[in-house]
Amino acid sequence: SSSSAASDVYKRQILLCATIVLNNNGLDFIDVASTQIIKSLTPLFTAFFSMLLLRQKQPLIIYPIFLISSLGVYISTDTSTSKVSYTGVTLILSSGLCLAMAVTLQQLILTREGLSTLPLHPMSLVFYTTPVEFLILGPLFFVLEFPSYDERDQSTIGFIPLTLLILVDASCVFLLRWVQNITIKSTSALTLTVISQFKFVIVITLSSLFFEYKLDLKKLIGLCLLMIGTTSYGVVRRRHTVKKPVVQAIPPSTSRIIVL
Repeated sequence: SSSSAASDVYKRQILLCATIVLNNNGLDFIDVASTQIIKSLTPLFTAFFSMLLLRQKQPLIIYPIFLISSLGVYISTDTSTSKVSYTGVTLILSSGLCLAMAVTLQQLILTREGLSTLPLHPMSLVFYTTPVEFLILGPLFFVLEFPSYDERDQSTIGFIPLTLLILVDASCVFLLRWVQNITIKSTSALTLTVISQFKFVIVITLSSLFFEYKLDLKKLIGLCLLMIGTTSYGVVRRRHTVKKPVVQAIPPSTSRIIVL
């Protein structure tokens, strides 16, 4: 029903906003390197919620594959100066759990009946969720972020450049959400979280090219393990994907028995 689908949309946005808030607060307690290691466990969480909410059982082989990918992130991350806090680990883990549940609900919304009699289109989901996200994050911004700004922060950039930056950022987020919806609708939420790990490879590569980040043999081995794990998941998913046969509905007129 439409009320059930709308409820799922609201739940998904609340979880997504909780992901952002928990992640930002977690970064106050642990560094980015430790955050990346913990976030590499998100595919494991997504597989669990897919089984729980979507009744999708995954091949057992993918769980060692995910652990190999997480090991690759750990090896390629510089943890020599990392600071670990139980509060930070709890916040980042909670952020990963919320993200996994949010993308699973996202798949549920996109693959079943949405707010009308037809399945919800990926672009329609963006239009439905954007106002809800603004209404949730807007007050949180003024409560959590705005008091930390001082006059120096506000005077470093003018009004027009700030407006242009906001428009560019909003356009990129809009495009990103649309692509994410298309990916989930055509594949699955689990596939999206696995693909998202490629961001780590891109960040490490660009950092080594433009920011003098040292890419030694250990980090290269870690990146290779991450790419092997991600590629192996694609191979396993392709082998275990069962195409459902197309069943054509029989018109009511031909399914009746006419008695003379």
